[in-house]
Amino acid sequence: LSVTSGPDLIAPHIIGEVRFDDVRVPRGNRIGEAGTAFKLMLQTLAVFRVTVAAASLGIGRAALEEAVKHATEREQFGKPLLALGSVSQKLALSWAELEAARALTYQAAAQAASNPLAHIADTSMAKVVSTETAGRIADRAVQTMGRFGLVRGSDIERHYRNSRPGRIYEGSTEVLLDSLARQLGKRAKAAEESGGSFL
Repeated sequence: LSVTSGPDLIAPHIIGEVRFDDVRVPRGNRIGEAGTAFKLMLQTLAVFRVTVAAASLGIGRAALEEAVKHATEREQFGKPLLALGSVSQKLALSWAELEAARALTYQAAAQAASNPLAHIADTSMAKVVSTETAGRIADRAVQTMGRFGLVRGSDIERHYRNSRPGRIYEGSTEVLLDSLARQLGKRAKAAEESGGSFL
């Protein structure tokens, strides 16, 4: 058994390679029944996707707080940036999107706690929505802060950098959207056959 560290990433994350070479696992040390590994992996992913969503909520919140603080203290044209419609609307939209992503993530987390595999679509949606939202919020925060948002080593630079990997960890946005589209198609077909609703 060997473990190799992965490359340095733009945001801290444990990543590496685990290699098994002629490793024998005693039957008593196996997890689950033979042939159920994929199911166990999906259950684990369902839980991990919620944790990535939750971490992204924290990043989005921190970036928004930083931008709002800057917008209330910094004046432009004789008034705080927050009083300018273009700035205030971006920040208000960020707040609304953050709260929507939070509600979806909390709901998915509660569902996954009882039966992760049955709710993998919910955890996937929470992960997609929260990570994409955090990225948009961090980008708007940098834009709101102007040159102050570009300072290397600043909190906002860290939030901006940390918001990006979440869209890749535990299944990229594109992979999850493809999976969700297939799930949606299956549900639509089942609903057509049963005469019920699929959403």
